[in-house]
Amino acid sequence: MFNEAPEETTFNTALELFKSLRPEFQDYALEQIKNLAELQNKT
Repeated sequence: MFNEAPEETTFNTALELFKSLRPEFQDYALEQIKNLAELQNKT
């Protein structure tokens, strides 16, 4: 059994989901993540 840290599990889940998207949806998802990071930095 793997003993991954919770952040690694979350990252791996996000990466697998991202890779399963069509390229145009990957572009959209990446843009949304960038927007969320920017919004987070403003608060």
